[in-house]
Amino acid sequence: MFCIVTSNLSLYKKNCINYTVLFYFTIVFYTLYFPDLTIEFYVMHCYHNFMQNINWYHSLNKPYLSPPDWIFAPVWTILYITIIISFLLFIKDGLSSKKIIPLILFVIQIILNLIWTPVFFNLQNIKLGFVVLFLLWIFLIFTIKEFYKISKPAGLILIPYLIWTTFALYLNLGILVLN
Repeated sequence: MFCIVTSNLSLYKKNCINYTVLFYFTIVFYTLYFPDLTIEFYVMHCYHNFMQNINWYHSLNKPYLSPPDWIFAPVWTILYITIIISFLLFIKDGLSSKKIIPLILFVIQIILNLIWTPVFFNLQNIKLGFVVLFLLWIFLIFTIKEFYKISKPAGLILIPYLIWTTFALYLNLGILVLN
């Protein structure tokens, strides 16, 4: 990931780690120094997507345990805060080569998390939304396992996120089956 190709293997490993560190430093920098912009942009983006497709969403048959619409914003706000805390706990002692795989897993599950809303609401593709959410669930389990090996608190703080993602998977599957 983000590596300069070279014939010297030790130089390759060093450059790979340096570029990976730079990439994650950039993510952390924007999250720490511009959290309002980062969170506001994504929240506004999701809210805009959701509001554009609210009639479609309300027309869907939903499973029995579907919560009211208002519950999603506070739950996701809390979960995103715990995700950031988990990430910061994980990298607080610095980055090393043993942290690269867990960080790649973390980035993959974050990307899957971020693309679910546009897939489900913008594309109105319930089946693809379920596939994205299922992949997110799998990568989240691996992320928790790998984070826990290095930082127990960083892994444990992601458990509520896993529980909510499991519930979201149930909701998405229920919507898929009922529609």
